[in-house]
Amino acid sequence: MKILSYLILFLTLIIGGCEDNSDLSTKPDRTDQIKLIELPAKENLSIESDFSVSQIINGATGGEILFESSYPGGPFGTVTIYANIVFPPNAFVGERNITMTVSDDLAVLTFSPPMVFNTPAILNVTFGGLDLADVDPANVNFISINDDGSTIQVYSSNLSVTKQIGKINLDDAIIPHFSRLGFTR
Repeated sequence: MKILSYLILFLTLIIGGCEDNSDLSTKPDRTDQIKLIELPAKENLSIESDFSVSQIINGATGGEILFESSYPGGPFGTVTIYANIVFPPNAFVGERNITMTVSDDLAVLTFSPPMVFNTPAILNVTFGGLDLADVDPANVNFISINDDGSTIQVYSSNLSVTKQIGKINLDDAIIPHFSRLGFTR
């Protein structure tokens, strides 16, 4: 049943029109209209502006990219970031060096190179140690941000917010193509 649901959602997104010619190197010009969840500043000085991991994935066999990091900061003393994306077999043709980048100031992930998948990838993300004092859990969403600034809600099996520990968790998000992906408030 879960596979059938994923297939229906995937076909709906494909029929709705995913383009493979997007340029992810520029940020959308309407992101100021979107209220993205902010990450706490690092307590120590750093020249890093983003966190990223790259891995070569064979589209025929599929694979997984895992990102785990933490840094001192925020109301709980430590900010933690966990993300993994799983590519099922035959998700795309050939081998690709895929990069997952997590912004250091927003709960946003960016993937490259631009791709549309034959079978959607599945993404899991957890941010912990965030300042969610003024965030209404009922209003938190996970969205895809297109180059033109338009957004689409990303389907997942679970999106939960635990304000007491500053945690946002997303399970089994269906990713039919790469774009900027982020949590809104």
